[in-house]
Amino acid sequence: MHVIRDKQTHEVLYVDYSPSDTPRRGAAIYPDFDAQRMEVGWTGESYIPAWFDIDEQGVIQELDLIEAVKRGLYQLEPGQKLVDGKIVDMDRAELVEEGLLQLDDLKQRMLEYYEALSFQKRKELIPDYKLNNAALGVYDDRRMADYQVTIQAFREEAKRIARLINAATTVADLESIEENFPAKILTAD
Repeated sequence: MHVIRDKQTHEVLYVDYSPSDTPRRGAAIYPDFDAQRMEVGWTGESYIPAWFDIDEQGVIQELDLIEAVKRGLYQLEPGQKLVDGKIVDMDRAELVEEGLLQLDDLKQRMLEYYEALSFQKRKELIPDYKLNNAALGVYDDRRMADYQVTIQAFREEAKRIARLINAATTVADLESIEENFPAKILTAD
């Protein structure tokens, strides 16, 4: 199998799928071959690698992903990096460092996340229908007081988290925040 590619851009211009035990000259493969602009690559394989180079003898040499990225044959997406030869997403700190994510935007997302989490956890302890019943006066004073104390604890924890988020100056500061929303209905003293 032979490949004709542009020397400058490395764009594959023509593929000759006919079997060949040895490399052939460009004009024998591609009538419009121009040795100044084009090069011939040969492989005994039945496929052309996704990333390759052509050595001095005209043999196609397969490249791994790391080498393909180094040579500019493969472009990583913004927010991606190579780790041990694999494409992985950058973590939040790297995204901020690279300018792909603003710390203020991350803070806003975290504020929204913890606000939603607060409501979700509160609903698990005190569903909305119980709040409606409480507003209608269905429950006794003791249960009402317990609900009020519990809901106030959710509010205080949400405010504490918001203060930490707003004071954060690094991604590490943000990632160190741990919520401590009530896990059970609190009792009023």
